[in-house]
Amino acid sequence: MFFLSDYTRQFFEVNLGLSGYQSVLLGSIVSGYVTGFAAGLNEWGKVLQAVSKNGKWKESKYTTATSLVASSRSSKTLPSLFLRLHSSGTRNAIFDSTFFTSCHHLASSTFSQPSTYALSAVTAVVVDYAFDVSCKRSFSRPPALPVSGVLKSTLGLIRKAGVKGTYRGAGVKAVEFGVSYAVTGAGAYVILNMKEAMS
Repeated sequence: MFFLSDYTRQFFEVNLGLSGYQSVLLGSIVSGYVTGFAAGLNEWGKVLQAVSKNGKWKESKYTTATSLVASSRSSKTLPSLFLRLHSSGTRNAIFDSTFFTSCHHLASSTFSQPSTYALSAVTAVVVDYAFDVSCKRSFSRPPALPVSGVLKSTLGLIRKAGVKGTYRGAGVKAVEFGVSYAVTGAGAYVILNMKEAMS
């Protein structure tokens, strides 16, 4: 996440002459979408296995990326397979772009690096949460069942469950990510200080 986002940021800044904020935004959107899209099949398989273990189905045949693709192909639902991967990519792009642009904005403030990472992560969770729930719901459906596009399904989720119902559990996830990213920020701060001391 961090390496690819920084690489794409540098690419856009150097080759397109974008400002720091613009390159961070565009770079994190692109890197987030690519990583989310690429990891979509693996996550889909894991969600289906979890649903199967909870008793919705007696067994799960969809344990690998190849089985998911083969099943989608045989049931003629390849467009829905793409929509699921697109949903995963979009969700990651929203999270990453919110996180990294928030970090960029807070970098010039008086917040410490752990606090910057924690606040940025919490912000990203709040912005991304409805898309994340919608994405996971599309992953909970087997390959033979079609799904809608990410925007349509997310809006449908909010209309059906309401904002309160859609964001149920968001607080727990925000705290979890806030603590996790604060630790990451503290680690990055220590490493950077060690490098400066050695140079």
